[in-house]
Amino acid sequence: MVPHYSKYQIRLSKNSTKLKCQENLRLRLFIDIGLFLDKLVENHSDDVLSIQKALGFYRLISSYYGIYEHGIYDWSKDFNSREELSKNKLCGEGQNLRFLIIQKMALKIKELETTYYGPLNEINKEIIFKLFELSINRYSAVRRNAQNDLFYLFNRIPFSYQVVVDRIVELLKSTSEPDHDQIKGCLYLLLGNNNFFLPTKYSWTIKEKLWPLIAHMTHTKKTSTQKLIEDIYKKISKQFATDIIIQNTNEKSICAAKTLWRSLEANEMQKIEEYNQNNIESYNRLMETLSLLLKDSSLTWKEQEITLSLLCDLRQNRVPMPLSCIETFLDCLIHDHVEIRKLAIIGIISLCRLQKPPHINVEKSLEEILSNNGQPLPHITTDQCHPGDREDNLWLTFNDYKPPETQIEWEEACFLDKPFHGYYTWPKIIKYPMNKRARYAKDHEMPKDVTILYDRFMSKQFVRRITQLMILNENEEQKNFDKNQFVMFKGLFRNFGLAFFDNFMEQLNELVHEKITKKQEGSHRVAAQIVAGMICGSKNWTLEMLNELWEKLTPFLTEVCNNLNSEVLSHWNACFFYMIINKDPRRMFRVIHFLCTLINAKSTLNTFNESARWCLIRNLDKFHWRIPSVWCEVYKHIAELLDHSSLSVRTHDVLSIQKALGFYWFISDYYGIYEHGIYDWPKDFNSREKLSKNKLCGEGQNLRFLIIQKMALKIKELETTYYGPLNEINKEIIFKLFELSITRYSEVRSKAQNDLFYLFSRIHFSYQVIVDRIVELLKSTSEPDHDQIKNTNEKSICAAKTLWRALEVYEMQQIEGYNQNNIQSYNRLMETLSLLLKDSSLTWKEQKITLSLLCNLRQNRVPMPLSCVETFLDCLIHDHIEIRRLAIIGIISLCRLQKPPRIYVEKSLEEILSNNGKPLPHITTDQCHPGDREDNLWLTFNDYKPPETQIKWEETCFLDKPFHGYYT
Repeated sequence: MVPHYSKYQIRLSKNSTKLKCQENLRLRLFIDIGLFLDKLVENHSDDVLSIQKALGFYRLISSYYGIYEHGIYDWSKDFNSREELSKNKLCGEGQNLRFLIIQKMALKIKELETTYYGPLNEINKEIIFKLFELSINRYSAVRRNAQNDLFYLFNRIPFSYQVVVDRIVELLKSTSEPDHDQIKGCLYLLLGNNNFFLPTKYSWTIKEKLWPLIAHMTHTKKTSTQKLIEDIYKKISKQFATDIIIQNTNEKSICAAKTLWRSLEANEMQKIEEYNQNNIESYNRLMETLSLLLKDSSLTWKEQEITLSLLCDLRQNRVPMPLSCIETFLDCLIHDHVEIRKLAIIGIISLCRLQKPPHINVEKSLEEILSNNGQPLPHITTDQCHPGDREDNLWLTFNDYKPPETQIEWEEACFLDKPFHGYYTWPKIIKYPMNKRARYAKDHEMPKDVTILYDRFMSKQFVRRITQLMILNENEEQKNFDKNQFVMFKGLFRNFGLAFFDNFMEQLNELVHEKITKKQEGSHRVAAQIVAGMICGSKNWTLEMLNELWEKLTPFLTEVCNNLNSEVLSHWNACFFYMIINKDPRRMFRVIHFLCTLINAKSTLNTFNESARWCLIRNLDKFHWRIPSVWCEVYKHIAELLDHSSLSVRTHDVLSIQKALGFYWFISDYYGIYEHGIYDWPKDFNSREKLSKNKLCGEGQNLRFLIIQKMALKIKELETTYYGPLNEINKEIIFKLFELSITRYSEVRSKAQNDLFYLFSRIHFSYQVIVDRIVELLKSTSEPDHDQIKNTNEKSICAAKTLWRALEVYEMQQIEGYNQNNIQSYNRLMETLSLLLKDSSLTWKEQKITLSLLCNLRQNRVPMPLSCVETFLDCLIHDHIEIRRLAIIGIISLCRLQKPPRIYVEKSLEEILSNNGKPLPHITTDQCHPGDREDNLWLTFNDYKPPETQIKWEETCFLDKPFHGYYT
């Protein structure tokens, strides 16, 4: 290596620049091998191996320039290894040796040479034509090699694929006897490979020529051909992204281009206009051709499906859809084939979106919004993230909400549909749409494309035909709520208001009163989709229109909810889900009021209707944190139904409690990120840290942004592990969770208990809040070491004095006072439970629990209150068997506690036998001799004479246990 500034230079041999051969070798090879290929195909078409060899050389004429593409990748690997070996690792990253820079430049030049072959020239055109002819050869091996070579050239030479488009169209349109090898070759060229796909290339002229042929081709009798066409159609659907038709540039970009280059001439601007106009004309011709194809009766259903799918893919928002295509989509809504109807629905959805009148957006600060509402300005959180209920976001909740009375107030009200608005913090400026939108009406002049849609749906016969066909839309295995149909109805009612309401209302009444059993499920599915579309589409209607809508819809929904069955419940549940999801509860106050009527409805004997009602009510959870007053109402009603006789009703009640409980706990627990999310952050941070560090510089480096990120991570960990001191909100949450953690149902109980434990571990000393509440339950244990009276015998006191010291007088008084408090607390608890049992509002289950606690509280050291004794006696004649059983247990314990004490006598065996007047036998006391012996015969019934006087009866020794005297 010689430095560039050295006076000593390397001597290099100079290559001759004069060619020894005066001919253009590339052109000579192109001509000779091309002629050779023609001769082989003409005279030796079955010599596949020779054709393949010649074909390999033929492709190299256009693609080989000293190195293959895969050789460049090897060069890169070799260069990277040399670069690492040549650098001095002790010098850091600052060094770049001169020869390495030169080699890197050479490498980049080679990469450019192998990836770009320059513009399309005549030689390349001839090569492409030759390869095309071979790619439709009768032999599959020749076809396959030629097609791969063509795809390679198409990727390397820009717009080279345009050379063969007309030839493909000519072959596919040919009306003569088809050569299936040629047809398949053309279709494989259209199918392309992973890197090249001709039908989606950016050229509306090419699409205009090719897409109608893909939709309908005369030579499709063979199964393999049909499969190829279907693969091409699927690939179009997967890869096609809507291409730009009109290429416009804003003024700012034009000014920047002028500064960098120059202003465009008048003729250049005219060329752009002509180009855009040609694109529009090609697009319209293509759309009309496909639309006209669908009216051809010779098309199969599969071809009609492909054609309509291509029409759906070609939708544009910059160029209006031709009127014939709109007519086609509407005609296909009542087609006999279900897949075509599905595609037509997608087309109508896009039409409604394109015809949708624009929103009127307003930008205001939070202060302006609150002052317009006539509310005092609270402290507004804009600088930091404070998730949960705050004074500055209470106006978003449904609490104390009064709907606007005038249309002006309704239009100017600020509705924020997304649930995250205001939950964490507020932006400085809030952008929201006014609750006002123009609608198409018969009184005003409508555009032609809108008029076509309006006239069709104003026809009752057309609407009835659509709804009847939708009933049959799904297979027997897949009967689900169809979101596309719902979105179509939503778009129609959003754009046209009440124009179609009467037609659809008539169909709704017919659908829900369907008499044919097989069609009832499908009828309710369609009715649910229409109702959801009506309510979601009416979001920006006027108050007058909304009143008219709900005046007819409320009795209809009431009738539906009163007559639900297992087959249709899922559809109406989905209907209410889409009504509520991502909606401001204040905007949807009529839906909430309707669901509140279901909450307040009287319980019915029909257990399925009862559980279905609560299943629909559970959709209120989609309003998240913004309906706290409604959740309190739900909780109050559910608490009354926890003892319902039906398991399904109890299950839905428990699920509703869990929903309410989840939002309730969320208020105290969530601060922008969950704790388990923090565990994922360090993993991601560590991986980024490793990637950012330079391994050659050792362990000493710490980039500034990594240090900042690590500090932010530690702060987040601190936020999620410590919630600050105990406050009033947390106290209320803990009290509520405690009540739920001792409920009857294990699902609610376990969830509430887990939430309680989580809060106890995060908020210091928060467990002290419920100690007084749980002491009553802890005292109910029957274990002796948990007695309420902590008394100590004299022996223990003497041992304590020996180990420590004698207790002072005041300490003994403290113990006596503590014992007295325990006795008083015990008596109060027993009397309270006894009084509870006399409450007529208690359910049987609550009475059972209360009496069970009374039984567990029995004590032999403290007499039971007289009221408890009477309670046990009253419960002996209770109607419920479980309560009678518990009362019997209580009476048994009472009898044991009231049992008079025994008079015990201690005597030796000799004294007992002498009192009986019998001779003394040999007595066994030292060893174990089981069985009959002389000293235990008096215990047997042999020769037994009962006592004749009371004194003898009382003094007789009776030993009840059978082991007495048997062994020793």
